[in-house]
Amino acid sequence: TLAVLVTITATFVVLSNVTIVVAMMVSRGARTTHNDHNITKLLILSMACVDFLVGTAHMPIYTVLLVHNGNWILGAQFCNIFHGMSNVLCGANACHILCIAVDKYLAVCKPLVYRILDKRIGQVMVVLSWSLPSAMFLLPLATAWFATNIEEMPSGGKNIMFCSPVLNKNILILFHILGFYFPILTSYLFCEIKTMQQTRNVSSKMAGEIALSGRISRNIKAIRTLGTIIVCFSVCRAPTWISSALFVYMGYEIPFRYFFYAGLFVYVDSGINPVMSGFFKPIRKA
Repeated sequence: TLAVLVTITATFVVLSNVTIVVAMMVSRGARTTHNDHNITKLLILSMACVDFLVGTAHMPIYTVLLVHNGNWILGAQFCNIFHGMSNVLCGANACHILCIAVDKYLAVCKPLVYRILDKRIGQVMVVLSWSLPSAMFLLPLATAWFATNIEEMPSGGKNIMFCSPVLNKNILILFHILGFYFPILTSYLFCEIKTMQQTRNVSSKMAGEIALSGRISRNIKAIRTLGTIIVCFSVCRAPTWISSALFVYMGYEIPFRYFFYAGLFVYVDSGINPVMSGFFKPIRKA
């Protein structure tokens, strides 16, 4: 039953993100050259590619694992790939959310500066959003600071081969801070505190400038949408991070079934992202 649910979720993840990518690529409105939306469009398109990879590359391995009741049959190499891919894609998602938060912060609080930024800034953000998580998670894997292990574990009255990460506590702390807490908390600060405060100040000083006020109003709506994405990301990813912390720090034996359900929440988030991204103006135009 869980495997069927994951298959349905994977189909939804792939179709929703393909819709975003196709809409951005073929829509004339989405290919406008105005600076107001160039950076946002690039980041949303790149994040859709991250979620698309989740649905097409990561979820099939996860489904195979479920079909075999948690018994890992794909060998040690795929065990490394599975966990490395999990961490890189999760980190890339968090970095994209952080970059979109910075983008919206500049659009609202520094509108004059933001208007002179061009597409190259968005391209730099996209490159960093992919390269930093890749370096952060793949380098420790290559240097054996982070490793995976296939071990025999009891489950349902029999033993299964379980693909598990072998984590150094210090490395796990680094993963948690850089891959989850830092980008999400920073995004929250940009999105909820500083931006809204500056928006009120700008709106009160320039209430007579209709064009600027309209732009600020649009960006406030985008900020609220981003806030929803941040909340969904945090809620969906928290079970995985909490379970890994309990597993490493406190030595709790967590049933592998719990890890599967926690993973399903992560995949649901990859399907929610493109739906929420549809509320951003450049995507609505597409």
